[in-house]
Amino acid sequence: MVSFVVSRVLLYIEATSYPLVLLPWLTDYMESGRWPQNSRDLITEGAVGLVLLIHALTIRQARLRMKRLENDRRSLTAILLHDMRTPI
Repeated sequence: MVSFVVSRVLLYIEATSYPLVLLPWLTDYMESGRWPQNSRDLITEGAVGLVLLIHALTIRQARLRMKRLENDRRSLTAILLHDMRTPI
């Protein structure tokens, strides 16, 4: 049950993280009413967006690894139960 909840939370964070890459540019636009003009602001906001994207990808890898481990646990449990039911 806990792994289901954790998996859902990670899935939600991953799904909402991809649009967050645009957040630095959108906040600048909302504050000033224009897009960033100089290259330093563009590079800074792009770097922040890139960091957000890296975090989203890390969360995706963690979720996929958790799913693989859960499948391995289920198959191991099935094998152990089968061996316990049908001894040699």
